[in-house]
Amino acid sequence: MREASPAIRSAGAELVAIGNGTPLETANLKQAEDLPFVLLTDPSRASYHAAGLRDSLVASLSPRLALNGIRAWRQGFRQGRIQGSALQQGGVLVIDEGGEVVARHVSRTGGDHPPSEWIFDALKRIRS
Repeated sequence: MREASPAIRSAGAELVAIGNGTPLETANLKQAEDLPFVLLTDPSRASYHAAGLRDSLVASLSPRLALNGIRAWRQGFRQGRIQGSALQQGGVLVIDEGGEVVARHVSRTGGDHPPSEWIFDALKRIRS
């Protein structure tokens, strides 16, 4: 998402990530990774559950996770210490200005991210 952040902003949208670490862990991550977008935390994970995302031991142990990890490693990403729930799978929501979810991707395993084009297509639908 770091790479897509400037293009998302140019499209008139804002990228916001929500994690579940402590406020201090979140601040440290934002600073250490020099993230160019808003990073929030919800240790209760209420927003996570409201978004319909999943916790899954099976997904956390999936062979697909290993393949995604190798891909990320080759791209220069390194996994740090797990903070929060190791079973939590990610997701992406595209939300319009009125608060309506116009697109939702629920990750099946770690590293299962939608392509940037998916996000830009959703943003185009909002603008039209």
